[in-house]
Amino acid sequence: MHLIAKDSTVLAAFKTGELDIGSMIPSDERESMKDKGLVTESSLGTYYLSINLNINDGEIRSQENEALLQSQVRRALALAIDRNYIVKNVTMSGELPADTFIPPSLQKDSTGNDIYNSLEKWWDNNNYKENCNEARNILQTAGINGSDITIEYLYNSEGGHGAIAEAIQNMWKEELGITTTCRNEEWAVFQDSRDTGKFQIARNGWIADYHDAMTFSDLLVSTSPQNNSFYNNAVYDEVITQAKASQGAIYDNLIIQAEKILKEETPVIPIYFYTNSYLKAANITGTYTYMNHLYFKNAIKTN
Repeated sequence: MHLIAKDSTVLAAFKTGELDIGSMIPSDERESMKDKGLVTESSLGTYYLSINLNINDGEIRSQENEALLQSQVRRALALAIDRNYIVKNVTMSGELPADTFIPPSLQKDSTGNDIYNSLEKWWDNNNYKENCNEARNILQTAGINGSDITIEYLYNSEGGHGAIAEAIQNMWKEELGITTTCRNEEWAVFQDSRDTGKFQIARNGWIADYHDAMTFSDLLVSTSPQNNSFYNNAVYDEVITQAKASQGAIYDNLIIQAEKILKEETPVIPIYFYTNSYLKAANITGTYTYMNHLYFKNAIKTN
């Protein structure tokens, strides 16, 4: 086992046979490695943006950008992102463009079907032009001029988050006239900034802890330590409280209701559903993944 910080170094070590399995690969090399050891599997997670909605002074910094406190602006920002472009041309790891906060394949509902299929979709990713038209109409109806808005987008330096930020920056400018400045920080500093509200919009992501929609829905209750949007909605909190005390179809309906509230208020902006990509040598068999973790219990290496 080698601890390697750079994905390019991981790839080089894999190609020389120094590594049998590599956990990172440069995004621009994924296509060339498709038949040379690249493994891509579905992952129970969502890459999203957190919008700082805190309006109270105190230990957590309040949102100074009043535009982001308007749900119309947040909704317009969400609609004006071309997720198909991002997954096909930026991340290029087989991710699925998100249209809900809760990812697919996470939970079976009381009828045995994927609860994701019953969620009200936030938009249609195959109709980006119409989504942008809707975004502009929302701002116009609210009397909001996109060119009057400037937003700061925070992301951590590691990984490909900068390329995603730049793509979204261009989309918001081109489609809505909104100016976005991008700020990056090293991981430890970034985490502190996100946790303490030192941001306007920050990149975020969540991988399921267990096979149930609640692992996502519970993130946005007002008391959740993972609620980096500082979202505080008493109605949403009550729906989640009721869901935790329910089962079967009643539980399903409450989860669906909670997701709809998030769609309408947009405290977060889902971007894509994660996949898990890694490199594995052809002579390695018996590994398997469960809950996004790779297990080596039954691994065999042949000469």
